[in-house]
Amino acid sequence: MSEREASVAVLGAGLQGSCVALELARRGHEVVLLDQDAVPMNRAGLRNEGKIHLGLIYANDPTLATARLQLEGALSFRTLLARWLGTALDDLHLATPFVYLVARDSLLQPEALAEHYSRVEALYAEQRAERPDLDYLGTRPERLAWRLAPEKMARYFREARFLAGFGTAELAVDTDQLARLVREAIARAPGIRFLPGRRVEAVARTSGGFAVEGGGPEGPWRIEAAQVVNATWESRLALDRGFGLEIGEGWVHRLKYRVIARLPEALAGAPSVTMVLGPYGDVVVRPDGTAYLSWYPLGLKGWSHDVRPPAAWDAPCRGEVDAAEAREFSAAVLQAIDAWYPGIGSSEPILVDAGAIVAYGKTDVDDAASGLHDRTRIGVTSADGYHSVDPGKLTTAPLFAMAVADRVTEAAGRPGAAGGASSAAKETGAVRPPRVVACMPAYNGDSFITATLDSLAAQTYPNLEILVSDDASTDGTAAICARYAAEDERFRLIRQERNLGWVGNVNALLRAAEGDYLMLAFHDDLLMPTYVARLVEALEANPDAILAFSDVELVTPKGRRRRRVFAALDGVEERTERARRMLLQPDAWAVPNRGVFRAEAARRIGGLKRHLAGEFSADWPWLLHMAILGAFVRVPEQLGRKVMRQTNLSRSWSYNTPSFVAVSLSCAREIRRSDLSFAEEIPLYGVLLHRCLGRLWQSARVRLERRAAAPGGQAG
Repeated sequence: MSEREASVAVLGAGLQGSCVALELARRGHEVVLLDQDAVPMNRAGLRNEGKIHLGLIYANDPTLATARLQLEGALSFRTLLARWLGTALDDLHLATPFVYLVARDSLLQPEALAEHYSRVEALYAEQRAERPDLDYLGTRPERLAWRLAPEKMARYFREARFLAGFGTAELAVDTDQLARLVREAIARAPGIRFLPGRRVEAVARTSGGFAVEGGGPEGPWRIEAAQVVNATWESRLALDRGFGLEIGEGWVHRLKYRVIARLPEALAGAPSVTMVLGPYGDVVVRPDGTAYLSWYPLGLKGWSHDVRPPAAWDAPCRGEVDAAEAREFSAAVLQAIDAWYPGIGSSEPILVDAGAIVAYGKTDVDDAASGLHDRTRIGVTSADGYHSVDPGKLTTAPLFAMAVADRVTEAAGRPGAAGGASSAAKETGAVRPPRVVACMPAYNGDSFITATLDSLAAQTYPNLEILVSDDASTDGTAAICARYAAEDERFRLIRQERNLGWVGNVNALLRAAEGDYLMLAFHDDLLMPTYVARLVEALEANPDAILAFSDVELVTPKGRRRRRVFAALDGVEERTERARRMLLQPDAWAVPNRGVFRAEAARRIGGLKRHLAGEFSADWPWLLHMAILGAFVRVPEQLGRKVMRQTNLSRSWSYNTPSFVAVSLSCAREIRRSDLSFAEEIPLYGVLLHRCLGRLWQSARVRLERRAAAPGGQAG
């Protein structure tokens, strides 16, 4: 059977592939979703503990890179799933919070673990400062981990078997319920065609895109697609290698069994547990009185360094385990866990099955040097329309789904790239212009915002949305914006229940905006009618550019006017040189900050970030990172006007040396977060250090001069 199905073929309908398909469909792509099983999310995504990791478990990665990635995934997990699953996600069942019990032969001692948890909490505090609206599965915990007193441990556990215990804010989701919600969302998504029973065996490039081939109950099949997303789990490495994609070295497939059991009434609401740090296990206590039980010494029943795991693993990964084997295994697991968690042994086994784990590591988790303690070799790899995604953990699947969708959308929009306009659009010539979302952070601007809204309403660009976020204004700003939203369908208003601050409000807009291109439309700017059209035209003519901007007229409170030009990056193609020049322009980024930029860039950077001096010049590190990602294109026309007012936020900032040093440190953090190599980073840190030392010396000299000039002062 041969058929042309859609512009994008997503291989694998686990949580990762399902999220990718749902996001692509949301963006208007035609998607065919294939899976070897009869229903989506039937394997590893279903048959695991469901923990949404905050980064605590990866204490043996001293770089914090794994913890940082897991934390980012955890804090976006519910928000992203809500995009695709809707309000049904509000009723998702959560397990009781996890207690971390430190085994006597743990790879790390309690003090080292406490230090790691403290460092993760510092990362979390940064995220909370940058994103006041962050959400961890509907909660906003003040702390992530804390030491438990011995008497609290003794309430549920054989305390003498452990060195210490830590309470945590970490939670797990009910994967059975999540799988049902995902299946329902896929079934009702108009842009997704789900094809079950399709075992993918090969992907090959064709003149028009890709051919995907395989087998199943109906025999051999073949599907052609403009782009392919490999979101399979056990088969991903084999398919990547067969396609010709480099897969690296050191992978391992592990087969781990689990038990679902009904707990005795005495353990209803008892804490969930992870034993650390080594080859131990988990107990996940669900609100329906059941529990997920895993004991690694018994549950690990397969280990393979082959590119594809053994065929014998297939049955237990589908939930098919011999009844006698299941009884014997569940009895052994309950007995092993009851030795340290009394009462578990009285549980009633309901289900035994297994899931495959794919990771990088030549030795097991009882080896401190094992690569299994580092989960940073994950994410998205792309090769001209072929995209392979390794979620690593359930936690990061939604996060990487957005990254995949960005790459597919970007490839579809490049002239001549795989996955361009659909065949129907090509035949009729009706190619939709890119969607632009103008993001306006508004606060207490009722005396002037009408002129700004009028200038946006007058834009000639045909595919524009004006998204306004009112930051809990105390004047008539929200009412004015609501009137525009009621009268012009291009306007959409978001009302914040509490004041997020400038940075928080901008980030809320960036997360809510759904467009190909975005722009920050400040509530006191005035734009020429062709502003958006001219900047989009510049970006379309320069596929490698990330941002387009124009010259700006600056109007002072006294009415004086002058033209502001930012030409520092004109013609600069090398990214480290762009970054260097951005670091040398600490007062001119207001001009390109009003430009139109690719939405993918905002998602990769992650929004603006507060720092030690609060919101002071937070757009400088943001634009620095953007300059690293791609070129800036200047349209040498005066298309915008910035009106300076006594109430401008920037007039409330302290332009002193501590503030400059604080924002410079924030710039350094963006350099570190970018994809620059360490060798590329070093000269940029040197520029920042030189500037900070210069400012510090200048401040010291001024103080000395003032002391010398003061009555009775003396130099020396």
